[in-house]
Amino acid sequence: QDERFLAACDKLGMLVWEEQVSWGWAPEDVANETLMSQHALLVEEMVGAHINHPSIIIWAFLNEGHGQYEEATGFKMVSQVLRERDPSRLVSWASAACAHDKHWDHADVISCNDYTGWYYGHIGIIPALWGQYAEWRRTLYPGKAFLVSEVGASAADGYRMEAYLSRLDAEARPQAGSVPNLDELYSWGRWSQEYQSALIQTHVISILSSGLAGVALWMFADTPTEHAVWRPGSRPRGYNNKGVLTVERGRKLAAEQVERLFQGAKWGVDARVVGPWTEAA
Repeated sequence: QDERFLAACDKLGMLVWEEQVSWGWAPEDVANETLMSQHALLVEEMVGAHINHPSIIIWAFLNEGHGQYEEATGFKMVSQVLRERDPSRLVSWASAACAHDKHWDHADVISCNDYTGWYYGHIGIIPALWGQYAEWRRTLYPGKAFLVSEVGASAADGYRMEAYLSRLDAEARPQAGSVPNLDELYSWGRWSQEYQSALIQTHVISILSSGLAGVALWMFADTPTEHAVWRPGSRPRGYNNKGVLTVERGRKLAAEQVERLFQGAKWGVDARVVGPWTEAA
């Protein structure tokens, strides 16, 4: 992280997860002792540069690093290096393998990236999903906190669904407080701000209601991304569109609900979770 960013977090009292860049590695990379030794050196440099920033509470590495494989020995190696360099802070990694990750014994915090409702699954299974994860943690890792390190959905700037929703028969809409199967009702709504808002609300409410330690959204604002990494249809305009703010920092519909939920004013299900139309509708 930029020194100016960390200094601002120190001043504001914001807690920081600092991670050495290592996303997109192949399973064989994480099992490669030479490569992981080089990565451990970079991790040591990160700690040495920023160890005096009190805002940093977690050192992390290997984002989505294929922890489902036993042979991914890099997790143990780098965790040991971090603890030797700075035993005062927690160690973790953002795992896409989640409950299938075989290396949680080497982490202080279990951290899971999950995109149910966006890349796979649908919104209706989200409450049960986080309830099952909470029970899994209590059973196997009662001494470790569970942090949801990434969750979210994309919304294209300016894409809204009011015109379509205004034609829906109100009697066909689900009752407030229920969670619909978006595969059936809102499959056409992907990329809309309403879909993003509904999905994020459902995740955040379900996570906090399950008693998990916390949740971080991916992501704050839309950013340009590498065109060559993704199929043309997955990154409209060449942007990662999962921000709750636009690239110009305009507020998407989800921003209002994220603010409300994270302030803890109300954890009950908002009407727009189950019907992403406006309250006036």
